[in-house]
Amino acid sequence: MGTTALTQWWDASRDFSTNTNPNGVWSYAWSEGLTGPSIRFTRAHVPRVNNNQEEMWDDPANSLGFTPSVARNAGGDYDDGNVTFRAGALLLHGGGVNGTAYAQVIWTAPQAGHYRVSGRFYAQQNEISVDIHVLLNGRPVFSDAITANGVSRSFAQQVTLSAGDAIAFSVGLNHWYVLHPGNTGLEATVERICTIPSIRSSEVEICWPSESNVLYQVEFRSKLTGEAWLPLFTNLVGTGETMCVTDKIAPGQPQRFYRVECTRP
Repeated sequence: MGTTALTQWWDASRDFSTNTNPNGVWSYAWSEGLTGPSIRFTRAHVPRVNNNQEEMWDDPANSLGFTPSVARNAGGDYDDGNVTFRAGALLLHGGGVNGTAYAQVIWTAPQAGHYRVSGRFYAQQNEISVDIHVLLNGRPVFSDAITANGVSRSFAQQVTLSAGDAIAFSVGLNHWYVLHPGNTGLEATVERICTIPSIRSSEVEICWPSESNVLYQVEFRSKLTGEAWLPLFTNLVGTGETMCVTDKIAPGQPQRFYRVECTRP
């Protein structure tokens, strides 16, 4: 038998907070170019823009029109003919002074183990043009682009991580380095997978109380009914004590049922 069980999971939207950065295993940052060093956002605020309900992280040292940024729509569904925010949407927007900054939501592994990373990026603005990525320790493991509202791109991957390894969900301006529509929704979860080892019986012991000088035969079959019994051991002479035999089971063999028969007194 073999199976897996999920022991822990993290959700980027559910866990989002503007209280601290980093926020537990999550942090919010920007990078100059896709693989540049991550620089954590320093300002948490609600800017007077769009629906005035974006709880936002950004960096005043590199900001153009509140980009790059990571924000959450704290209000309901909103559509002003430009942005089309869903209620509770986690929003990433690349940009910055040079137009080359990527917005990042980063998850850092708290311990070594096996993890499943999954989710999707989805458009939240008309005339959007963005490139989207999932990076493991700065190396892209998923990349795509979104160039129309209503479009989404899904990702899923299992990875083996060491403590401190970082997964970054990253959004840029699709090589168009001027401020333009780029609000991108992110749904992302990371699940720690606890693998249960396979268990296999390699040997079965069959025991019975014997009588002196009585012959016994041990038989088996793979189904409880509908199959003939097959001899496993024959002409076993009783000793008057408990007798035992073992059956070694090779990998891949079907289950077995056993019985002990007296063949001749």
